[in-house]
Amino acid sequence: MKKVFLVIISVLAMVGFTSCNQAVTETSIIGRWQLVSIQEGGVVITDSDYDDVSQVWEFTKDHKVLVSITRAGEEHAGTWALEGNQLTLQFVPMPMTVSLTSTTLILSASLDGETVKYTFKKL
Repeated sequence: MKKVFLVIISVLAMVGFTSCNQAVTETSIIGRWQLVSIQEGGVVITDSDYDDVSQVWEFTKDHKVLVSITRAGEEHAGTWALEGNQLTLQFVPMPMTVSLTSTTLILSASLDGETVKYTFKKL
């Protein structure tokens, strides 16, 4: 009976840990993230809607962010800072709220009363 109980508790613990968002830390944001979709006003635009456009955001340890856009080889650089779940980007004039799992990064911002949500996948 004890073994069955331990197995059940172990399974429940694993499900709980895998379904939770991880804490947003500077270390967890560092890396390369590909933009998957932008959601605004109930409209979702995915990267597959634009065949020639792909965005990759790279967050570095020294608090630099590089945004590469494949169309016309555009690149934008700036800095980033994280306080709690608030991400501030130097080249974006508004703070963004961060939600993070092991493979997904979601940045949300309020723009003219509308919430804009950027969803990324870890590369």
